[in-house]
Amino acid sequence: MSVLSEWMKFASEDLQAAEVLLKARIFNQVLFHSQQCVEKSLKALILFEGKNPPKTHQLSSLMLLISGVSFEDFREGYEVLDQIYMPSCYPDALPGTLPDGLPNQKQATEALETAREIFKVVQNILSTAGTGDPLP
Repeated sequence: MSVLSEWMKFASEDLQAAEVLLKARIFNQVLFHSQQCVEKSLKALILFEGKNPPKTHQLSSLMLLISGVSFEDFREGYEVLDQIYMPSCYPDALPGTLPDGLPNQKQATEALETAREIFKVVQNILSTAGTGDPLP
């Protein structure tokens, strides 16, 4: 399995984790794993373009490194994921991070949908380009 496929496998696992956590109503972790899915998908795409992905979690910064693909349709969703990433990791940072405090079901569902859509876009780009390995 190539490094590229490994990034997409990990992204897929984060997506699956977010889906399970949504059913379990653990909303802050849905946002965390949704963000991680998008981050790993974008880093796979950066690698595909022959660049080294930077050690950052900021989705908007990663998107600037990708040529020929616009994620503008997902801006609102990935901006929320950028905003919530660090606070979703630490219990003392969560309250007040979002306008209504802790993430709720609606916010978790929207974050998961953003992750699904961006993952699918990246997966389609890599599949169409024939990366050599089957992608998740």
